[in-house]
Amino acid sequence: MLSDEEFEQVAGHSGTFTEELRGQQTATGLDRAALFATGWLPRVLSEYKRLTGTHETNINAIWHHQASMYGPPCVHCGKVLRTPQARFCFLCHRDQVEAGAPGSGEPKAR
Repeated sequence: MLSDEEFEQVAGHSGTFTEELRGQQTATGLDRAALFATGWLPRVLSEYKRLTGTHETNINAIWHHQASMYGPPCVHCGKVLRTPQARFCFLCHRDQVEAGAPGSGEPKAR
């Protein structure tokens, strides 16, 4: 997983590449697909490997490795919840609401 700062380092390459892409298209006459495969993709993958030590070939996998996209650990099984707003753990199938909280279905401790 990448922290937000690390993700910006990796994704930052895509921001600078947009300007470069337009210039390269004009200069070389290559279409976007050719420039994408030969320019931007290797740079992003290289930066990801430099930060994590993991060789990745699928650019889509990198976009899904931003830690802030996911929620905290499940209070029951400890696995990461799918979203920061999740109230239910997909893996252990248990609610994340504390006992006695509204909607928990459990009586408050007296």
